[in-house]
Amino acid sequence: MGRYLKVHFGSDKKPIEQKPKWYMNEIVCEKDTLEPDIVIENKDENTIGIYDAKYYDVKFDGNVIYKNSSVGDMIKQFYYQLSYEKTHKVIKNILCFQAILKITKTKA
Repeated sequence: MGRYLKVHFGSDKKPIEQKPKWYMNEIVCEKDTLEPDIVIENKDENTIGIYDAKYYDVKFDGNVIYKNSSVGDMIKQFYYQLSYEKTHKVIKNILCFQAILKITKTKA
């Protein structure tokens, strides 16, 4: 018999909480799932806000942006929303970036 690989998500939890189980012949390996940094849930209205922070030192040079997030970060953010939409109305899906502010002291 040839080797096979199968991935299974349990159905007893919300999609975002499911840990994928990887099967390779008789070997089973459970991996952590993706989790946003902050989830704010309003149980009365069945709504949810998703916030995920990124710690990139984004640089701007004229019309060029570099050291910014990858397409993988964007896909992951959409995955969060698609997963939570199965059980909640998503009212916010925000990708947060750090900002370095230059504060100067002025004379009063």
